[in-house]
Amino acid sequence: MQLINGKLTIVVNTMQEFANYLASATRENVFDETDLLGGYQFEVEFDPATLVRIPGPWQDDPDRAHLPAFATVLRAELGLVLERAKRPVPMLVVTRIGALREN
Repeated sequence: MQLINGKLTIVVNTMQEFANYLASATRENVFDETDLLGGYQFEVEFDPATLVRIPGPWQDDPDRAHLPAFATVLRAELGLVLERAKRPVPMLVVTRIGALREN
């Protein structure tokens, strides 16, 4: 997977792999609920500021201002929908801490 100036090229073996990429790029949990099997290869162009939450060279690029949002492109070109939803997320909770002992 490669994101260069708003052009995302994807080659994945599973949709879960694509969901993992989105989770990494957005720094949010992303779950694959498509039930799609098999590998996929596609390329989409969008405004990168609508996907990546970290500063990049695209921030003030007037040539990118006309590009659609990432979610819009996914729906229009690939038929994939990103929805915000609340889900239980497993986590590790520290309930107590004891004094350290020498070995």
